[in-house]
Amino acid sequence: MREDTGAEQERPGIRPAVRETYGPLDLGHQPMFGGGFINFGYWQGIDLAGPLGEDERARSQQALYRHVLDAAGPLRRRRVLDVGCGLGTGCAVALTEYGPDAVTGMDIHPDQLARAREEQAVLLGEQPGRLRFAEGA
Repeated sequence: MREDTGAEQERPGIRPAVRETYGPLDLGHQPMFGGGFINFGYWQGIDLAGPLGEDERARSQQALYRHVLDAAGPLRRRRVLDVGCGLGTGCAVALTEYGPDAVTGMDIHPDQLARAREEQAVLLGEQPGRLRFAEGA
């Protein structure tokens, strides 16, 4: 793992399919993947009978992170690593709701890290030193 500076440069270790999927073909900006994650979420407590939009998807995805973080146990005075952090939304949930000392979001793709920094700019500014993003796999 290395600290990502956000500088655009070629990454020889990234497979071409990964480079394309999380670079120019990133699905995270598509409405069907709205909410900051590309996963299926955790739909318990969300009414599936009505129309499902970006808000419901975002809540389901945040609920998935909460489900996993609850299973990890108390996070106070601990450091958290989110591997494959994407837009960093899971990092934000961990940091703001579970109170660890620090959260590192790690992703293989520099474009994802740039998007994470953009999406989490307010939190990065409000919690200096507690949230960072690093390149790695």
